Amino acid sequence: MRRSVKLKLNIWLVVIAAALVLLAVAGIVLKALGFRYIIADNGTKFYGKTSDGIVVSGNLVYPDGTKAKIDRTAGTITYENGDSYYGEFSGFYRHGNGTYTFAGGDVYEGEFVNDVIEGKGYLKTAFGDTYDGSFVNGKKEGEGVFAWSDGSVYTGSFVGNKKHGNGTYKGADGTVYVGEFADDFKNGTGSVTYPNGDKYTGEFVNDVREGTGTYVYANGETYVGQFKNNKKDGTGVYTWPAPAARKYEGTFREGVIYVESSEKDAPESENKQ
Repeated sequence: MRRSVKLKLNIWLVVIAAALVLLAVAGIVLKALGFRYIIADNGTKFYGKTSDGIVVSGNLVYPDGTKAKIDRTAGTITYENGDSYYGEFSGFYRHGNGTYTFAGGDVYEGEFVNDVIEGKGYLKTAFGDTYDGSFVNGKKEGEGVFAWSDGSVYTGSFVGNKKHGNGTYKGADGTVYVGEFADDFKNGTGSVTYPNGDKYTGEFVNDVREGTGTYVYANGETYVGQFKNNKKDGTGVYTWPAPAARKYEGTFREGVIYVESSEKDAPESENKQ
C-alpha cells in the first residue's frame, strides 16, 4: 500500500517537473521569437511580438479593462468596443499625430502625448459639430473654435470641455455675444447684440442678464440700471428719444416701471424687457 502511494507521488512529481521544464522551454522559445509581456507606467499591459525591444504587434489591456489589438507595422490599434486608432506610436502608446475614430461616429485628428489626446487637434462629432483647437488630458482646454451643426460658433477659451474665460459666441439666429464665460455659460461682463438690433452691455449670471447693465433698444430707447432674470428689476433710468425726449428714474419690477400708489405723473411703461 505504501509502495503504491509512494509510486503515485513519484509519478506526480515527475509530471510536475516535466511541466515546469516545458514551461521554461516554451518561455525561452517565445522570448527567442521576440514575444514579451510588458506593463507600462500607466498600468496598460502588453503581450505580443517585439523586435529589438520595439513593440510590433499583440494584445493590450488597459487599466479600465478595455482590450485592444495593436499592429505597429500597420500603425493601428483596434479596440474591442469598436473604436480604432491610426497614427504614430512610442512603444505601444499613441504618441505623435494620429486619428482616433470612436464607435459612435466621432472622429479626432491631431496630437497625442503618452496615449492621451493632448495638444492641437480637430474633433468632429457624429452630429456634425466640430472643434478645432487645444486639448489637455483628453479635454477641450485652451483656445479653440467650436462650431455647431446649426451654424452657431464659439471662438475663445475652454477649460475642461467647457466655455470658460473670454470668448465670442455667434448664434445661428444672428445673436452675437462678446465677453466672459464660466462653466459653459455667459458669466461675468459682456455685450450681446440681438437679431432685432437691441444691444445689452453688462453683467450675466448663467446666461441670464443679472446685475448692472445698459440695454439699448433698436428704436433708440435706453435703460441703465439693475437686471434680474433677464428683466429690468431694481433701480434704473429709462430714457425715451425724441420726439418724446423724456426720462424716468426710479424702481422697476419684472421688466416694468414700479409705481407706488402714492406716486403721480409717472410715465407709463412700455413693458419692454
